[in-house]
Amino acid sequence: MKLDSQFQYRCYNDHPSIKAQGNALFAEFQNTRQRKIVNKKDQYKVRRAFIVALAGMYLGNAFDQYGSFVRIPLNHNHYTGKTRISPIFQAELLKVFRWLIKYGYFELVQPAHQVDTKWIPAGYRLTNKWLRVAQQTHVHDPKQVALQTRRNNSVSFVELRKDKKSIRLKASTQKDFSIELLEWYEQTLSKHSFSIGSKEIPAFPFSLTRIYSNGSYSSGGRFYSLFQGRKSQTRLYLKIDGEPVCEVDYQYLHPALLHAEEGLQLDYDPYEVDGYPRSIVKVAFQILINTEKPFPPVSSLNYFLNKNKRKKKNWHDPVWTDLKINDVYCTKLAQAIAERNKPIAHHFSKGVGLRLQHTDSILVSAVLYYMRKETADTLVIPVHDSFVVKQSDLGILMKALEFAERFLSKHKGQVLREPVLKATVLQGLEIDSYNNTIEEYKLEGSKTSTYNKEELVKEVYEFLESDDDDYDSFEFDAGIED
Repeated sequence: MKLDSQFQYRCYNDHPSIKAQGNALFAEFQNTRQRKIVNKKDQYKVRRAFIVALAGMYLGNAFDQYGSFVRIPLNHNHYTGKTRISPIFQAELLKVFRWLIKYGYFELVQPAHQVDTKWIPAGYRLTNKWLRVAQQTHVHDPKQVALQTRRNNSVSFVELRKDKKSIRLKASTQKDFSIELLEWYEQTLSKHSFSIGSKEIPAFPFSLTRIYSNGSYSSGGRFYSLFQGRKSQTRLYLKIDGEPVCEVDYQYLHPALLHAEEGLQLDYDPYEVDGYPRSIVKVAFQILINTEKPFPPVSSLNYFLNKNKRKKKNWHDPVWTDLKINDVYCTKLAQAIAERNKPIAHHFSKGVGLRLQHTDSILVSAVLYYMRKETADTLVIPVHDSFVVKQSDLGILMKALEFAERFLSKHKGQVLREPVLKATVLQGLEIDSYNNTIEEYKLEGSKTSTYNKEELVKEVYEFLESDDDDYDSFEFDAGIED
Protein backbone atom coordinates (compact mmCIF):
# COMPACT_ATOMS: atom_id res chain seq x y z
CA MET A 1 0.00 0.00 0.00
CA LYS A 2 1.25 3.47 -0.92
CA LEU A 3 2.57 5.50 2.00
CA ASP A 4 2.61 9.30 2.22
CA SER A 5 4.66 10.37 5.24
CA GLN A 6 6.55 13.34 6.60
CA PHE A 7 10.33 13.23 6.90
CA GLN A 8 11.32 12.36 10.46
CA TYR A 9 14.19 14.64 11.44
CA ARG A 10 14.80 12.89 14.74
CA CYS A 11 15.63 9.51 13.22
CA TYR A 12 18.99 7.83 12.67
CA ASN A 13 20.13 4.35 11.63
CA ASP A 14 23.23 2.39 12.66
CA HIS A 15 22.84 -0.40 10.11
CA PRO A 16 26.22 -1.04 8.39
CA SER A 17 24.57 -0.74 4.99
CA ILE A 18 23.22 2.74 5.75
CA LYS A 19 26.64 3.88 6.94
CA ALA A 20 28.27 2.43 3.82
CA GLN A 21 25.75 4.19 1.60
CA GLY A 22 26.28 7.45 3.49
CA ASN A 23 30.05 7.21 3.05
CA ALA A 24 29.73 6.40 -0.66
CA LEU A 25 27.38 9.31 -1.27
CA PHE A 26 29.55 11.69 0.75
CA ALA A 27 32.58 10.71 -1.37
CA GLU A 28 30.62 11.44 -4.55
CA PHE A 29 29.34 14.68 -2.99
CA GLN A 30 32.94 15.77 -2.43
CA ASN A 31 33.92 14.89 -6.00
CA THR A 32 31.16 17.10 -7.42
CA ARG A 33 32.34 20.14 -5.48
CA GLN A 34 34.93 22.62 -6.69
CA ARG A 35 35.68 23.57 -3.10
CA LYS A 36 36.09 20.41 -1.05
CA ILE A 37 35.09 20.29 2.60
CA VAL A 38 38.42 19.91 4.40
CA ASN A 39 37.51 20.62 8.00
CA LYS A 40 37.05 17.28 9.81
CA LYS A 41 34.19 18.57 11.93
CA ASP A 42 32.33 19.87 8.88
CA GLN A 43 32.93 16.59 7.09
CA TYR A 44 31.44 14.70 10.02
CA LYS A 45 28.31 16.90 9.99
CA VAL A 46 27.68 16.39 6.27
CA ARG A 47 28.44 12.67 6.40
CA ARG A 48 25.98 12.33 9.30
CA ALA A 49 23.40 14.35 7.36
CA PHE A 50 23.58 11.77 4.55
CA ILE A 51 22.82 9.01 7.07
CA VAL A 52 19.88 10.97 8.54
CA ALA A 53 18.51 11.60 5.02
CA LEU A 54 18.70 7.92 4.10
CA ALA A 55 17.32 6.78 7.47
CA GLY A 56 14.25 8.99 6.99
CA MET A 57 13.63 7.62 3.49
CA TYR A 58 13.99 4.01 4.66
CA LEU A 59 11.60 4.67 7.54
CA GLY A 60 9.01 6.05 5.12
CA ASN A 61 9.35 3.03 2.79
CA ALA A 62 10.31 5.40 -0.03
CA PHE A 63 11.76 2.46 -1.97
CA ASP A 64 8.82 0.03 -2.13
CA GLN A 65 6.85 -1.19 -5.14
CA TYR A 66 3.76 0.76 -4.13
CA GLY A 67 5.21 4.21 -4.85
CA SER A 68 5.49 5.36 -1.23
CA PHE A 69 7.12 8.75 -0.74
CA VAL A 70 8.33 11.12 1.97
CA ARG A 71 7.51 14.82 2.16
CA ILE A 72 10.57 17.04 2.63
CA PRO A 73 10.39 20.83 3.16
CA LEU A 74 13.18 22.60 1.26
CA ASN A 75 12.57 26.21 2.31
CA HIS A 76 15.97 27.72 3.13
CA ASN A 77 14.48 29.81 5.95
CA HIS A 78 13.43 26.70 7.86
CA TYR A 79 17.05 25.60 8.25
CA THR A 80 19.06 28.76 8.93
CA GLY A 81 19.17 31.94 10.99
CA LYS A 82 16.44 33.31 13.22
CA THR A 83 13.70 31.71 11.10
CA ARG A 84 15.01 28.18 11.66
CA ILE A 85 12.18 26.02 13.00
CA SER A 86 14.27 23.88 15.32
CA PRO A 87 17.87 22.73 15.91
CA ILE A 88 17.00 19.47 14.12
CA PHE A 89 16.52 21.49 10.92
CA GLN A 90 20.22 21.63 10.12
CA ALA A 91 21.76 23.54 7.21
CA GLU A 92 23.92 20.51 6.33
CA LEU A 93 20.80 18.39 5.94
CA LEU A 94 19.21 20.89 3.56
CA LYS A 95 22.43 20.89 1.53
CA VAL A 96 22.34 17.08 1.38
CA PHE A 97 18.65 17.01 0.39
CA ARG A 98 19.26 19.40 -2.50
CA TRP A 99 22.32 17.48 -3.69
CA LEU A 100 20.50 14.12 -3.62
CA ILE A 101 17.69 15.64 -5.71
CA LYS A 102 20.04 17.37 -8.15
CA TYR A 103 22.13 14.24 -8.76
CA GLY A 104 19.19 11.92 -9.20
CA TYR A 105 19.06 9.95 -5.95
CA PHE A 106 15.72 11.46 -4.88
CA GLU A 107 12.93 11.88 -7.42
CA LEU A 108 9.94 14.20 -7.13
CA VAL A 109 6.63 12.31 -7.11
CA GLN A 110 4.29 15.02 -5.81
CA PRO A 111 4.98 18.76 -5.98
CA ALA A 112 4.45 21.11 -3.07
CA HIS A 113 0.91 22.45 -2.84
CA GLN A 114 -1.51 24.29 -0.61
CA VAL A 115 -4.33 22.89 1.55
CA ASP A 116 -6.47 25.68 2.99
CA THR A 117 -3.81 28.11 4.21
CA LYS A 118 -1.12 25.48 4.81
CA TRP A 119 1.77 24.80 2.42
CA ILE A 120 2.36 21.06 1.99
CA PRO A 121 5.98 20.03 1.22
CA ALA A 122 6.84 18.13 -1.95
CA GLY A 123 7.06 14.33 -1.84
CA TYR A 124 10.20 12.38 -2.86
CA ARG A 125 11.25 8.74 -3.15
CA LEU A 126 14.52 6.92 -3.77
CA THR A 127 15.49 6.28 -7.40
CA ASN A 128 17.06 3.37 -9.28
CA LYS A 129 20.35 5.27 -9.09
CA TRP A 130 20.19 4.96 -5.31
CA LEU A 131 19.36 1.25 -5.73
CA ARG A 132 22.66 0.69 -7.52
CA VAL A 133 24.53 2.28 -4.59
CA ALA A 134 22.51 0.15 -2.16
CA GLN A 135 23.34 -3.03 -4.08
CA GLN A 136 27.03 -2.19 -3.87
CA THR A 137 26.67 -2.02 -0.08
CA HIS A 138 24.94 -5.43 -0.01
CA VAL A 139 21.43 -4.36 0.99
CA HIS A 140 19.18 -7.36 0.50
CA ASP A 141 16.10 -6.32 2.46
CA PRO A 142 15.55 -2.56 2.99
CA LYS A 143 12.66 -3.30 5.37
CA GLN A 144 15.04 -5.08 7.74
CA VAL A 145 17.34 -2.06 7.54
CA ALA A 146 14.40 0.22 8.43
CA LEU A 147 13.76 -1.83 11.58
CA GLN A 148 17.03 -0.51 13.00
CA THR A 149 15.80 3.09 12.85
CA ARG A 150 16.43 4.80 16.17
CA ARG A 151 16.45 8.24 17.70
CA ASN A 152 19.29 10.53 16.67
CA ASN A 153 21.62 10.86 19.68
CA SER A 154 22.34 14.49 18.84
CA VAL A 155 18.67 15.45 19.21
CA SER A 156 17.60 16.84 22.58
CA PHE A 157 14.88 15.08 24.58
CA VAL A 158 13.54 18.46 25.69
CA GLU A 159 12.57 21.49 23.62
CA LEU A 160 11.68 24.96 24.81
CA ARG A 161 9.55 26.86 22.32
CA LYS A 162 8.42 30.42 21.79
CA ASP A 163 6.31 31.61 18.87
CA LYS A 164 6.36 28.00 17.55
CA LYS A 165 10.15 27.99 17.25
CA SER A 166 12.75 26.33 19.47
CA ILE A 167 14.86 28.57 21.67
CA ARG A 168 17.93 27.86 23.79
CA LEU A 169 17.20 25.64 26.79
CA LYS A 170 17.39 27.51 30.09
CA ALA A 171 18.96 26.00 33.17
CA SER A 172 16.27 24.23 35.18
CA THR A 173 15.93 21.25 37.50
CA GLN A 174 12.80 20.33 35.52
CA LYS A 175 14.85 20.21 32.32
CA ASP A 176 17.47 17.98 33.96
CA PHE A 177 14.80 15.71 35.44
CA SER A 178 13.03 15.36 32.08
CA ILE A 179 16.23 14.55 30.16
CA GLU A 180 17.27 11.92 32.72
CA LEU A 181 13.78 10.38 32.68
CA LEU A 182 13.58 10.26 28.87
CA GLU A 183 17.08 8.82 28.54
CA TRP A 184 15.91 5.97 30.77
CA TYR A 185 12.73 5.61 28.70
CA GLU A 186 14.77 5.41 25.48
CA GLN A 187 16.92 2.64 26.96
CA THR A 188 13.77 0.79 28.03
CA LEU A 189 12.39 0.97 24.48
CA SER A 190 15.51 -0.77 23.17
CA LYS A 191 14.75 -3.80 25.38
CA HIS A 192 11.41 -4.52 23.70
CA SER A 193 10.11 -5.55 20.29
CA PHE A 194 7.06 -4.07 18.58
CA SER A 195 4.61 -5.17 15.92
CA ILE A 196 1.21 -4.29 14.51
CA GLY A 197 -0.57 -7.37 13.26
CA SER A 198 2.24 -9.49 11.85
CA LYS A 199 4.34 -6.48 10.79
CA GLU A 200 7.38 -5.75 12.93
CA ILE A 201 8.08 -2.05 13.47
CA PRO A 202 11.07 -0.18 14.93
CA ALA A 203 11.11 1.42 18.38
CA PHE A 204 11.60 4.90 16.91
CA PRO A 205 7.89 5.85 16.65
CA PHE A 206 7.60 5.51 20.44
CA SER A 207 10.55 7.77 21.25
CA LEU A 208 9.44 10.76 23.35
CA THR A 209 10.26 14.46 23.22
CA ARG A 210 9.02 16.84 25.91
CA ILE A 211 8.03 20.22 24.49
CA TYR A 212 7.42 23.35 26.56
CA SER A 213 5.72 26.49 25.23
CA ASN A 214 5.89 30.27 25.64
CA GLY A 215 9.58 30.03 26.58
CA SER A 216 8.63 28.68 30.02
CA TYR A 217 8.96 25.35 31.82
CA SER A 218 5.53 25.96 33.37
CA SER A 219 3.68 26.12 30.04
CA GLY A 220 2.91 23.03 27.98
CA GLY A 221 5.48 20.35 28.66
CA ARG A 222 3.63 17.44 27.11
CA PHE A 223 5.43 14.35 25.86
CA TYR A 224 5.18 13.78 22.09
CA SER A 225 5.91 10.85 19.82
CA LEU A 226 5.10 9.74 16.30
CA PHE A 227 2.91 6.97 17.73
CA GLN A 228 0.47 9.50 19.18
CA GLY A 229 -0.67 10.54 15.72
CA ARG A 230 -2.05 7.09 14.97
CA LYS A 231 -5.72 6.17 15.26
CA SER A 232 -6.90 4.66 18.53
CA GLN A 233 -7.88 1.46 16.70
CA THR A 234 -4.39 1.16 15.24
CA ARG A 235 -2.81 1.59 18.67
CA LEU A 236 -4.80 -1.37 20.00
CA TYR A 237 -3.32 -3.62 17.30
CA LEU A 238 0.13 -2.97 18.74
CA LYS A 239 1.93 -5.88 20.34
CA ILE A 240 4.85 -5.45 22.73
CA ASP A 241 7.15 -8.48 22.85
CA GLY A 242 4.39 -10.38 21.05
CA GLU A 243 1.78 -9.62 23.74
CA PRO A 244 -1.46 -7.65 23.06
CA VAL A 245 -1.87 -4.26 24.68
CA CYS A 246 -4.60 -2.30 26.39
CA GLU A 247 -5.02 1.46 26.56
CA VAL A 248 -6.09 3.23 29.75
CA ASP A 249 -7.63 6.61 29.09
CA TYR A 250 -8.46 9.50 31.41
CA GLN A 251 -12.07 10.48 30.73
CA TYR A 252 -12.56 14.28 30.28
CA LEU A 253 -9.23 15.05 31.96
CA HIS A 254 -9.05 18.83 31.48
CA PRO A 255 -12.57 19.51 32.81
CA ALA A 256 -11.70 17.30 35.79
CA LEU A 257 -8.47 19.22 36.42
CA LEU A 258 -10.35 22.52 36.35
CA HIS A 259 -12.84 21.16 38.88
CA ALA A 260 -9.93 20.07 41.09
CA GLU A 261 -8.63 23.65 41.04
CA GLU A 262 -12.01 24.68 42.44
CA GLY A 263 -11.78 22.00 45.14
CA LEU A 264 -14.47 19.91 43.45
CA GLN A 265 -14.80 16.39 42.12
CA LEU A 266 -16.22 16.15 38.61
CA ASP A 267 -19.35 14.02 38.93
CA TYR A 268 -20.98 14.57 35.53
CA ASP A 269 -20.09 14.31 31.82
CA PRO A 270 -19.07 17.85 30.79
CA TYR A 271 -19.51 17.03 27.10
CA GLU A 272 -23.15 15.92 27.36
CA VAL A 273 -24.94 19.14 26.38
CA ASP A 274 -28.61 19.01 25.39
CA GLY A 275 -29.17 19.67 21.71
CA TYR A 276 -25.52 19.33 20.62
CA PRO A 277 -23.55 16.28 19.43
CA ARG A 278 -20.91 15.16 21.94
CA SER A 279 -18.09 15.18 19.34
CA ILE A 280 -18.87 18.83 18.54
CA VAL A 281 -18.94 19.80 22.21
CA LYS A 282 -15.56 18.15 22.88
CA VAL A 283 -13.88 20.21 20.15
CA ALA A 284 -15.66 23.39 21.21
CA PHE A 285 -14.68 22.86 24.85
CA GLN A 286 -10.99 22.74 23.89
CA ILE A 287 -11.41 25.94 21.90
CA LEU A 288 -13.04 27.65 24.88
CA ILE A 289 -10.21 26.81 27.28
CA ASN A 290 -7.44 27.69 24.80
CA THR A 291 -8.65 30.98 23.35
CA GLU A 292 -8.18 34.36 25.03
CA LYS A 293 -10.84 36.12 23.00
CA PRO A 294 -13.80 37.52 25.02
CA PHE A 295 -16.61 35.10 25.76
CA PRO A 296 -18.38 33.93 23.69
CA PRO A 297 -15.40 33.62 21.30
CA VAL A 298 -17.60 33.35 18.20
CA SER A 299 -14.87 33.93 15.61
CA SER A 300 -12.58 31.28 17.17
CA LEU A 301 -15.38 28.72 17.37
CA ASN A 302 -16.50 29.46 13.82
CA TYR A 303 -12.99 29.14 12.40
CA PHE A 304 -11.82 26.03 14.28
CA LEU A 305 -15.10 24.12 14.09
CA ASN A 306 -15.20 24.65 10.33
CA LYS A 307 -11.56 23.65 10.11
CA ASN A 308 -12.34 20.47 12.04
CA LYS A 309 -15.29 19.81 9.75
CA ARG A 310 -12.88 19.75 6.77
CA LYS A 311 -10.61 17.16 8.36
CA LYS A 312 -10.36 13.88 6.49
CA LYS A 313 -11.59 11.85 9.46
CA ASN A 314 -14.87 13.81 9.42
CA TRP A 315 -15.57 13.72 5.69
CA HIS A 316 -18.08 10.89 6.04
CA ASP A 317 -19.36 11.64 9.54
CA PRO A 318 -22.94 12.97 9.27
CA VAL A 319 -22.55 14.70 12.63
CA TRP A 320 -20.02 16.99 10.96
CA THR A 321 -21.09 16.97 7.31
CA ASP A 322 -24.67 18.00 8.14
CA LEU A 323 -23.55 20.69 10.57
CA LYS A 324 -24.13 24.31 9.57
CA ILE A 325 -21.62 26.34 11.55
CA ASN A 326 -22.23 30.07 11.74
CA ASP A 327 -22.05 32.89 14.30
CA VAL A 328 -25.51 32.22 15.71
CA TYR A 329 -24.77 28.50 16.15
CA CYS A 330 -21.41 29.21 17.81
CA THR A 331 -22.91 31.74 20.23
CA LYS A 332 -25.62 29.33 21.39
CA LEU A 333 -23.12 26.45 21.60
CA ALA A 334 -20.71 28.44 23.81
CA GLN A 335 -23.52 29.52 26.11
CA ALA A 336 -24.87 25.96 26.38
CA ILE A 337 -21.42 24.57 27.26
CA ALA A 338 -20.94 27.29 29.88
CA GLU A 339 -24.36 26.53 31.36
CA ARG A 340 -23.52 22.82 31.55
CA ASN A 341 -20.15 23.55 33.18
CA LYS A 342 -21.05 26.39 35.56
CA PRO A 343 -18.41 25.54 38.22
CA ILE A 344 -15.58 26.09 35.73
CA ALA A 345 -17.15 28.41 33.12
CA HIS A 346 -15.13 31.38 34.42
CA HIS A 347 -12.00 29.66 33.03
CA PHE A 348 -13.32 29.92 29.46
CA SER A 349 -11.64 32.47 27.17
CA LYS A 350 -8.72 32.78 29.61
CA GLY A 351 -6.16 30.77 27.62
CA VAL A 352 -5.71 28.10 30.30
CA GLY A 353 -5.08 25.26 27.84
CA LEU A 354 -1.27 25.26 28.03
CA ARG A 355 -1.42 25.47 31.82
CA LEU A 356 -3.65 22.38 31.87
CA GLN A 357 -1.30 20.63 29.46
CA HIS A 358 1.50 21.28 31.92
CA THR A 359 -0.59 19.73 34.69
CA ASP A 360 -1.37 16.60 32.68
CA SER A 361 2.32 16.37 31.73
CA ILE A 362 3.12 16.20 35.47
CA LEU A 363 0.86 13.14 35.68
CA VAL A 364 2.76 11.51 32.80
CA SER A 365 6.12 12.38 34.42
CA ALA A 366 4.99 10.78 37.67
CA VAL A 367 3.85 7.60 35.90
CA LEU A 368 7.18 7.27 34.08
CA TYR A 369 9.07 8.03 37.31
CA TYR A 370 7.15 5.30 39.15
CA MET A 371 7.89 2.80 36.40
CA ARG A 372 11.56 3.69 36.48
CA LYS A 373 11.86 3.29 40.24
CA GLU A 374 9.61 0.29 40.81
CA THR A 375 9.73 -1.78 37.59
CA ALA A 376 12.58 -0.46 35.48
CA ASP A 377 12.01 -2.72 32.47
CA THR A 378 8.21 -2.39 32.32
CA LEU A 379 7.22 -0.25 29.36
CA VAL A 380 4.35 2.23 29.37
CA ILE A 381 3.72 4.31 26.24
CA PRO A 382 2.05 7.66 27.05
CA VAL A 383 -0.39 9.21 24.58
CA HIS A 384 -1.12 12.58 26.25
CA ASP A 385 -4.04 11.59 28.53
CA SER A 386 -3.87 7.83 27.99
CA PHE A 387 -1.33 5.04 28.47
CA VAL A 388 -0.62 1.89 26.44
CA VAL A 389 0.83 -1.18 28.18
CA LYS A 390 0.93 -4.93 27.78
CA GLN A 391 -2.31 -6.38 29.10
CA SER A 392 -0.37 -8.31 31.74
CA ASP A 393 1.10 -4.99 32.99
CA LEU A 394 -2.27 -3.30 33.53
CA GLY A 395 -2.08 -3.78 37.31
CA ILE A 396 1.36 -2.11 37.42
CA LEU A 397 0.04 0.82 35.41
CA MET A 398 -2.87 1.29 37.82
CA LYS A 399 -0.45 1.51 40.76
CA ALA A 400 1.59 4.06 38.80
CA LEU A 401 -1.54 6.14 38.11
CA GLU A 402 -2.46 6.03 41.80
CA PHE A 403 1.04 7.28 42.66
CA ALA A 404 0.74 10.02 40.02
CA GLU A 405 -2.60 11.25 41.39
CA ARG A 406 -1.22 11.41 44.93
CA PHE A 407 1.87 13.25 43.73
CA LEU A 408 -0.22 15.79 41.77
CA SER A 409 -2.51 16.34 44.76
CA LYS A 410 0.47 17.10 47.00
CA HIS A 411 2.22 19.19 44.34
CA LYS A 412 -0.86 21.35 43.71
CA GLY A 413 -2.13 21.37 47.29
CA GLN A 414 -5.49 20.11 46.10
CA VAL A 415 -7.93 17.44 47.20
CA LEU A 416 -7.04 13.95 45.92
CA ARG A 417 -8.96 13.39 42.70
CA GLU A 418 -11.01 10.31 41.90
CA PRO A 419 -10.46 10.16 38.13
CA VAL A 420 -12.66 8.23 35.74
CA LEU A 421 -10.48 5.80 33.81
CA LYS A 422 -11.38 3.58 30.89
CA ALA A 423 -9.36 0.55 29.76
CA THR A 424 -9.82 -0.65 26.18
CA VAL A 425 -8.69 -3.83 24.41
CA LEU A 426 -9.55 -5.53 21.14
CA GLN A 427 -12.66 -7.63 21.12
CA GLY A 428 -12.02 -11.37 21.30
CA LEU A 429 -8.80 -11.14 23.32
CA GLU A 430 -9.42 -13.05 26.53
CA ILE A 431 -6.70 -12.02 28.96
CA ASP A 432 -7.48 -12.87 32.58
CA SER A 433 -5.21 -10.17 33.96
CA TYR A 434 -7.13 -7.53 32.04
CA ASN A 435 -10.55 -8.65 33.32
CA ASN A 436 -9.29 -9.10 36.89
CA THR A 437 -7.71 -5.64 36.95
CA ILE A 438 -10.86 -4.04 35.54
CA GLU A 439 -12.78 -5.49 38.48
CA GLU A 440 -10.12 -4.80 41.11
CA TYR A 441 -9.65 -1.13 40.24
CA LYS A 442 -13.28 -0.52 39.24
CA LEU A 443 -12.26 0.66 35.80
CA GLU A 444 -14.65 1.27 32.95
CA GLY A 445 -13.61 -1.66 30.76
CA SER A 446 -14.47 -1.99 27.09
CA LYS A 447 -13.55 -3.97 24.02
CA THR A 448 -13.48 -2.55 20.52
CA SER A 449 -14.69 -4.13 17.32
CA THR A 450 -12.06 -5.99 15.32
CA TYR A 451 -11.20 -5.19 11.72
CA ASN A 452 -11.31 -7.68 8.90
CA LYS A 453 -8.01 -8.69 7.30
CA GLU A 454 -8.11 -6.04 4.58
CA GLU A 455 -8.74 -3.24 7.08
CA LEU A 456 -5.95 -4.48 9.34
CA VAL A 457 -3.46 -4.46 6.45
CA LYS A 458 -4.51 -0.91 5.68
CA GLU A 459 -4.01 0.15 9.31
CA VAL A 460 -0.55 -1.43 9.41
CA TYR A 461 0.57 0.50 6.35
CA GLU A 462 -0.98 3.71 7.64
CA PHE A 463 1.01 3.46 10.88
CA LEU A 464 3.75 5.81 9.64
CA GLU A 465 1.58 7.69 7.17
CA SER A 466 1.03 11.40 7.61
CA ASP A 467 -2.51 12.51 8.24
CA ASP A 468 -3.54 15.49 6.12
CA ASP A 469 -4.78 17.04 9.34
CA ASP A 470 -1.25 17.13 10.75
CA TYR A 471 0.26 19.41 8.13
CA ASP A 472 0.13 22.35 10.51
CA SER A 473 3.82 21.69 11.08
CA PHE A 474 6.66 19.97 9.31
CA GLU A 475 7.71 18.50 12.63
CA PHE A 476 5.13 15.76 12.68
CA ASP A 477 7.51 13.60 14.74
CA ALA A 478 7.41 16.21 17.48
CA GLY A 479 3.63 16.31 17.41
CA ILE A 480 3.37 20.10 17.37
CA GLU A 481 -0.23 21.19 17.76
CA ASP A 482 -2.08 24.42 17.12
